[in-house]
Amino acid sequence: MILPDLEKNDGMLQVAVYQPDRENFGAWYQRYILSRMTGGEKDIQELRNLTSGKTTIVSFPLEDEEELN
Repeated sequence: MILPDLEKNDGMLQVAVYQPDRENFGAWYQRYILSRMTGGEKDIQELRNLTSGKTTIVSFPLEDEEELN
């Protein structure tokens, strides 16, 4: 069951899961997260939503550096 949204600007929602369905929901949610985190660029709002606002962006200048592979 989706619970009422108390903070509409955070990009999140709360879900109540029936206790006997907890393992099934956990497995589904893990697959969902893994499918969404496939790499590539993310915008700042996606990062803030994923980390509950605990996001720091660090820039590493890599010009003229050796390839790390």
